[in-house]
Order: sequence, then structure tokens, then C-alpha cells
Amino acid sequence: MDYILTNEGAALMTKAVAGKELIFTRAETGKGYSSFPAGLGGIADRQQNADMEVSHEGSDVRITCFLTNRQLEEGYVMRQLGIYARLAGDETDTLVIVGQQYAGEMIHPYADGEAEYEFIILMKASGTSSIIVEAGAGSLVTKRELNAHVNRMDNPHGVTAEQIGLGKVPNAAPGDMVPAFSEASQRADIESGEKFSVILGKIKKWFRDLAAAAWCSVSNNCTTTEAGTVLDGRQGTALQNQISEVKEDVAEINSNIANLKKSVADGKALIASAITSKGVSTAADAAYSVMAGNIRNIVTTKAPALIWYGHAYRVISATINVTNGKHYLIVYSAAPKVAERGWSNGGYTLTGASAVSEVNRRNDRNSNGMYVSTLILYVVATSGQLYFYKTYSTTDNGDGLYGNVGLSILQLD
Repeated sequence: MDYILTNEGAALMTKAVAGKELIFTRAETGKGYSSFPAGLGGIADRQQNADMEVSHEGSDVRITCFLTNRQLEEGYVMRQLGIYARLAGDETDTLVIVGQQYAGEMIHPYADGEAEYEFIILMKASGTSSIIVEAGAGSLVTKRELNAHVNRMDNPHGVTAEQIGLGKVPNAAPGDMVPAFSEASQRADIESGEKFSVILGKIKKWFRDLAAAAWCSVSNNCTTTEAGTVLDGRQGTALQNQISEVKEDVAEINSNIANLKKSVADGKALIASAITSKGVSTAADAAYSVMAGNIRNIVTTKAPALIWYGHAYRVISATINVTNGKHYLIVYSAAPKVAERGWSNGGYTLTGASAVSEVNRRNDRNSNGMYVSTLILYVVATSGQLYFYKTYSTTDNGDGLYGNVGLSILQLD
């Protein structure tokens, strides 16, 4: 595209060279074409505004215009590009530079793909009489073309590995690389900026030192029996709580045992005191077997109970109901004139008893010359009835004074 100053633009430039400040205001594109562009006051058949960036290099001016089709619904052939400016203090701007090309550039609609365009205009002043306007190195490319070029994998520019610093890099896919490294001597954290081989060596050391527990699965219960599991830390609290409960139970049991021991000791002391009071000395800490033996050694007495009594002349007998296994005393007495005969052969009848023992069998004579005969029997009842019979065996003088007999039966237990 060829660029020229318009007539009005040349007048503004002259004033700017003379010291007036020139302000570039906007850039526009159009589809029209003029055979006399220097006389244009505006772009023919205007289409779009373009972004503009102005930079000064001494007396030279560099104008860069940026154009995009992001909001363009219909495409067109851009044949003109106009730059507008005004002097400082003026309210309106003027078309100062026109670039045009009959063949033009096709600006495609956004539907065909995003495109970006760049146009550079160089304006050089030569003294105060000549100003040259020319095109700089610009670009015109669609985004589709740019992406296609970027995605090419056939190295269209022929760049070598050495040119981009890859001369020592293995020509292999990342998954096929075989890095060389040595295991670190001790465990240490990896650091930013370390060589890859150093990092791998540290990692190897960490793996080497990992114990078997590192690969175990974690169990949050105390019932798992599967091998290769470790206990979750949360079970520590559960176990500690149970241990505390067990300690409390043990403390309570120990307290109960201590109370029981004291109670037993106090009870033994009371029993020992009671046994001692019955005449059998017993220590408070004596064994229960000793206490039981001492209890058996206590002598108990019970007053005999008279269960039958009678008297007669010469002959006496008694039949009474008794309790088997109980002990009885049978007491017989007589007053003969002379010593009663017949003691040697028993002289009595006894049934319903066993373990008969003669406690006493004797004849005594008092100071009046009277004989008193006594018979005492100790028996154990063996049937429901006890029978005793005895006859006075001496002969009196017929007056009956010496023929009286008496019988008493006593229960001992």
C-alpha cells in the first residue's frame, strides 16, 4: 500500500515543523479508491476503525495501526487506510495521510476465523520543506494461518537441536528416557534448582529407608485380624479410654477386696474372742481349721430333764416314749433291811436302748443300820419306747418299812 500526505495534511505538517504540536487522533479503513487521493477530506466508503500507536524518534514519527475482524460480520476488500490528526488547540481533526492500493487486502469476516492485521507508516521530515511518508514492515495474517504455522511439526525453518541448546538432550520421548543417578547417602529434602539426578537419588534413599509399616493398610478398629494392617491413631483414644475404665474397675475391686479382708479379719477376731471366752484360748489370726477344732473342744453343759418319776413297794417298772439317739439316765434306789442280793446278775430288765453303761451300782449302810441300794444306768435310745423293770430282791420282816423302791428317768440332751 502506498502512502501520501493530503493537501490539508501537508499544511498541518508545515505548521507542526514550525513549532505547532501535531496530535494524531484516529485511523480508518475503507473500500473506496481515489484517483486524486491528495485532495481527499475523508476515507471513501468507510468500513472500520483501527487501533493506533504513535512513537517519535527525533523528528521522525512511527505510526502503527492494528486491525482485527472480531466484530466483522461481512468481509470486504480494504483499499484505503487513512490517518487523522489535528493541531493542539483545534477542535476538529483532518485526514493527513492516505494509503491506498487498488487490488486491496481482503478482510475476512470473523466467521471465517479470527484475523489480526498490522500496518506501519513511517513519516520522515527533511528540514522544513520536505516530509516523506512510507510504509514500514507490517504484517497481515489470519489466526487460522498463524495456528497452522505454529502447529507444523516438520520444522519448516530447519532449526537444529544445537541451535536451541538441545544438543545434549536425548532424542527420546519423556516416557522413554533412562536417567542415570545414585542413591543419596542420607535422607534429605529435595531443593529447588537441584539436578534431576540428585533429586532421584534423594527419593531413592527415602524409599530404601521406608519400613514395612509404610505399605500397610490402616484399620480403624481393634478387631481386624488381617495381616499387613496398622492401627489408626484414632484408636489410641479409644484404647486409652478403655484402659482408664479398667483402671477404675480394678481400683474398685481392690477397694472391695481390702474391705472384705478387713471384714474377714474383724469377723475372725470376734469369733476368736467368743471361743476364748468359752475357755479355749484362740488367736485372732488363727486359721479357720484351728478355730473349728477349738469350737469342738468347748465343753457345753445342759441340765438333765426329768421325764419320768415313780415309787412302789418292792416292784417298779416304766414304759416311756423317747427319741432315738438321745441320751438318758435311769436312776433306781431301794431301802432293803440287808444288802440287796442279785446285783451280780443284773437284777433288772431294759429294752429300747443300747450302749448301756452302769454309772453306779452300790449298796451303802447309813448310821441307823439301814441299807440303801443304788443303780444308775447311762443309755442311748434306739426305739420309740424305753422299758425298765426291776424287782426288790430282799426279804423284809413283813412290816413293809424296808421294801420301798423309787425310779427316776432323765434326758441328758
